Amino acid sequence: MKFYEEKTNIHLDIVFGDRKVLFASGDYPEIFFGAELSNQDIIEYASQGLIIPLNDLIEKYGLELKKARDVFYPHLFEDMTAPDGNIYGISTIGGTYGGQTQKAYVNIKWLEELGLEEPKTIYDYPTKSIGSK
Repeated sequence: MKFYEEKTNIHLDIVFGDRKVLFASGDYPEIFFGAELSNQDIIEYASQGLIIPLNDLIEKYGLELKKARDVFYPHLFEDMTAPDGNIYGISTIGGTYGGQTQKAYVNIKWLEELGLEEPKTIYDYPTKSIGSK
């Protein structure tokens, strides 16, 4: 997280705990990082409106993500795609051969309650995070 804080100059309050308890509590974190959601979790949370498809945003604003796919990891989008055909989180690529991915998720209900728009680029995430502070 230090890397993200240095790049954005924004301090992140990191919450540790059982993600299922966090989702059940209704007091959702602003962003999930490395949430390790199963396909079943993703479909369940998406059907409840807790996470949203990012396909259109990736198509419109994901130039760098597409470059990463084209240059480093040709199966990136396939690995990020849920069984319903949508992408709900953006993976990071790590490891020697790009074999490890992680995703960040945005709490859409939190954005709606604050009257904030959905992030359009990765640089919007920190801006949205400070909206409630």
